[in-house]
Amino acid sequence: MISYTLGLTSDVSSSGGGSVLTLYPDDDYAVESRLDRSIYRTATGVLFDLIGGSYVKVQTSIDGLSAIEALMVTSWWESQAELSLLIQTTSESAVTSSTTYSGLIITGKSAPVPKLHRPYVERARGKLVLESI
Repeated sequence: MISYTLGLTSDVSSSGGGSVLTLYPDDDYAVESRLDRSIYRTATGVLFDLIGGSYVKVQTSIDGLSAIEALMVTSWWESQAELSLLIQTTSESAVTSSTTYSGLIITGKSAPVPKLHRPYVERARGKLVLESI
């Protein structure tokens, strides 16, 4: 089972409080990470390994958010708030692993949670795309 804890960086690192959401992603979640790296050897044989930075992109469908949670996600998107994401994975043998990504913002041309859906008009769904800054 996978769970996401998403919130403002200070709130996620202090383990709760403030503006923190726990999400359970659908099966379509994807985490893409890239390391900008150049490795080259000079004419004299010296090897250089240069790391310019890293990039993370997380995409998932979200479903079943309350109206307040949907407004919170939308306000983070509008304000381009810097967020942290804690991904926890629990295996069948009860082994838990976790990964934290910091310095993320919600991207996209339109609101990540556009509307409430039927038949559960009190619940919202959308597509969440987080990218590192």
